[in-house]
Amino acid sequence: MIELIKEVKVEPHLKEFTEILKKDVEQFNERIERLNTFRIEFVSAVSDKQAREFNGVLDYKKLVKLRNRFIYMTTDVIRLISFRTEAIETAIYT
Repeated sequence: MIELIKEVKVEPHLKEFTEILKKDVEQFNERIERLNTFRIEFVSAVSDKQAREFNGVLDYKKLVKLRNRFIYMTTDVIRLISFRTEAIETAIYT
């Protein structure tokens, strides 16, 4: 998803919105680095479907859909990291 966002092409009048997406990616990467040395190395058939869905030049509707999907996925990743950290602390201290 992150690689897809880095390579996204939009209609010329929507260029400024890609900066918002890039900023989202940068903030997510910084947050992951602060939380942990977490590596994301998962590729699935779903990823291939997303790449096909967002190829070419995106209009406003697809750009919004891409950003919403990115926010949804990254929220899940942050939640999983937090859960993992809590589970490790619980295992150590109990």
